[in-house]
Amino acid sequence: MHARCLVEIAAVLGFTAGPPLRRGDPLASDALAEYWIASRCRFDTWGRGLRRLGHSHSAPPSEEPSDLLTRLVEEILLSEVLARVVTGVAVLSDRALGREDASIIAASTLDGCLEAKRRLRSLLSAWWPPDAPRTRHAETLRRLSSRWSDVLLARLGSGSEFARLATDRRRFTQSRRDTLEEDPAAARVAERLTLVAIREAMRGAGSPPVSAAQNERVGSAALGLLAAGSFDSFGLPRPAWMLRAERVVDETVGLIGLATEGPAEPNPRDLGPTVSRWWL
Repeated sequence: MHARCLVEIAAVLGFTAGPPLRRGDPLASDALAEYWIASRCRFDTWGRGLRRLGHSHSAPPSEEPSDLLTRLVEEILLSEVLARVVTGVAVLSDRALGREDASIIAASTLDGCLEAKRRLRSLLSAWWPPDAPRTRHAETLRRLSSRWSDVLLARLGSGSEFARLATDRRRFTQSRRDTLEEDPAAARVAERLTLVAIREAMRGAGSPPVSAAQNERVGSAALGLLAAGSFDSFGLPRPAWMLRAERVVDETVGLIGLATEGPAEPNPRDLGPTVSRWWL
């Protein structure tokens, strides 16, 4: 799996995770553990590649090391989007359930991505000139990653926890304001347009992935964080309006049941000595 797909998975989580988590649905603990384990394995793969590039103190003897750096640039920068969104999902879940364990695990994974990004930045200036096409490509991916991270985090919630996860608080606040002003029909259109925009924006990242199998594990675990009720029978995310409609139907059925059952038959012994003697 390419890191481009991880950004699309982040978009799916950003648009679908909010309603079930706000009503108190817990995250799947086994999926969260798998996400953490797969992420740590991927950090090891990234670390080996970064160390290999960092051990060279001269110009690259061939295109192969520079190609490896390009692949690392694309995978590390694009993976940051999913890491930020999963951390936001964990924060939202912990807020609804009154705990902090999921957000701590997710935040540690985000810290690993940011550490790899810092190491990557120090290598870029050593390998590529500032005006090189690959340097401009890396800067473009960095800006795209930051932008889509803030837009998708704004779909999950507001508050200081989410603002700290954003790369640009002003952009996050504006995106959050736009989200709150949407009606359900506009939200469905925005979701489709966002997925299309992400695919088009990430089209330039076409280098082979560094860790394709581990990317697939990370992405599958991220999707598995949501409860089974968040997906339909075809395995597609259920829109927020459908979840809200089902909740209204369940509440209505419960109220109708209470109305048709009528009051419970009184216990004569609870009506006092004067009345109870006529019942007994």
